[in-house]
Amino acid sequence: MMQRIQQKKLFVIGWIALLCPLSIVLALMIFGRTSWVKDKSQIGGYSEAMDIVDYGRNYMRQGDFQMALFHFNAALEIQPGIAETYMALGNLYHRIKNNNAAISSFQKAISLSPPKKEVIYNDLGMIYVELGDFQSATKNFRKAATLGIRQALIWRNIAMAEMELDNYDKAIYACQQAIKNRPTLKNQCTEMLKEKLAEDLNDDCHQ
Repeated sequence: MMQRIQQKKLFVIGWIALLCPLSIVLALMIFGRTSWVKDKSQIGGYSEAMDIVDYGRNYMRQGDFQMALFHFNAALEIQPGIAETYMALGNLYHRIKNNNAAISSFQKAISLSPPKKEVIYNDLGMIYVELGDFQSATKNFRKAATLGIRQALIWRNIAMAEMELDNYDKAIYACQQAIKNRPTLKNQCTEMLKEKLAEDLNDDCHQ
């Protein structure tokens, strides 16, 4: 009899020992005190996702775009809210000339407030240049100019786009800003203006 009672006591104690920690965790979850658990999970997910993105970038450098895309999508499955993954996707789609997908990826990256938005705006501008949409190109280059640290190259790109729109006053001003930030761009900007003017004069002569 005493042995049965002892066994029952051990059985009850065993279940209490098992259930108490679970009940504590459940209570903390109900009262919102396990945010640190979520934070740890997110940090782990971010780290894992970025490792996969790095693998994807290596494949992209090797020219294996299919494997790169596989890894970037896998990273999004783990942690969908990482701007760097969408930036990597944008660069990949741009490399394979899928410009519409590249634009969508870059815009998604911007919506996630990445640390270097100017890089994305500049990349978007270059895609719009390739598409012949110089209005959108100028818009994105100018956004980059208000944010970025690569002022000289961004102003040079603004000058290029403004010249294509025949906005020569704006193009000259952009060239001046580019040269101000990097004097070595003087020859490049001068040649760019000369070529555009010569092209326009040639078009006028054939009209």
